[in-house]
Amino acid sequence: MRLVIFFLIYVFCLSAWAASERPAIPVFVKTLSPTELSLPIVLYGRLTPAQSVSLSPSVTETLSAVHVKDGQRVKSGDVLFEMTRQEEQALLSQARSLLKEAQEQFARAQTLLNAKLSSQEAFGVKRANLETAQAQLAAVEARLADRLIKAPFDGRLGLNDVNLGDLVRPGDSLGKLEAPDLFHLDIEVPQAQSRLITLGTEFDAMSLDERHRTHSKIVALDNRLQPSTLTLLARGEIAGPGWLGGERVKVQIDHHLQGLTLPEGALVQEGTQSFVFRVQTDNTVSRQQVQVIARSGGQVVVEGVLSGDKIVTQGTAKLTAKAKITVLGEDTGQPL
Repeated sequence: MRLVIFFLIYVFCLSAWAASERPAIPVFVKTLSPTELSLPIVLYGRLTPAQSVSLSPSVTETLSAVHVKDGQRVKSGDVLFEMTRQEEQALLSQARSLLKEAQEQFARAQTLLNAKLSSQEAFGVKRANLETAQAQLAAVEARLADRLIKAPFDGRLGLNDVNLGDLVRPGDSLGKLEAPDLFHLDIEVPQAQSRLITLGTEFDAMSLDERHRTHSKIVALDNRLQPSTLTLLARGEIAGPGWLGGERVKVQIDHHLQGLTLPEGALVQEGTQSFVFRVQTDNTVSRQQVQVIARSGGQVVVEGVLSGDKIVTQGTAKLTAKAKITVLGEDTGQPL
């Protein structure tokens, strides 16, 4: 038993002697202080016209006239399509005749009433006949209007979906009208970055071929993540020619984060955990676990250390806990 104790004491003393004889390892360090790190966020979104409508009839009828061509620009109120309306035209002529007759009878009844040659009841009948004729004319005009498809706003037509003589029904698409110079840009923001985007956040948008660029800001945020992609939709607006509905667009947001930053090479990875070597007052180092908050351009923002700590940034390959070091200076970014 005494021999075993003696052997253990011998091994411990030998290890301590070897450690004391081990030369100090030259390193560069960085003294931590709060720094602002630029973290550009690159996202993607898709353009949709700010105004878009599928043109559809409200009645079942044969298409009798097409007044526009594919891709044509139109003004609000322009007649785009007409449907057969001979019957309504005939009813319109009849309604106008009935209204004219009712107006004449009403005028005669009013003259007789003023001359006290007719009763109030007879005058009321003529007035009711006039109002009925007016209502019938308005109904026929509404039926005629239903057979005219007009542009609800200034825009550009896509490809027509119908031909002259087609029988069209409510719900059928005659074509699509879009406002061509103002778009919604729906940006897909991953869950991890969703809290970095707020109303008014400015961004740069560019087409994937980088031929078109513009600057805009977020004008609306969805109130939930998309269940299939776990992304938040953030909406911006883009104005100007050259963009296409459905186009995929690259978005860059300049984001800045205040924190303690280190060169990425200062991290020692062990599985999913990250460590750094912190310099002690006796020129030895200790291992300190840290949490990486963000990465950008070879720099990392970390938590788990304090402002003023000196962290080894170059020379970590040969370091172990409690190893002696020689500090060559503050890290300038140049390799050893």
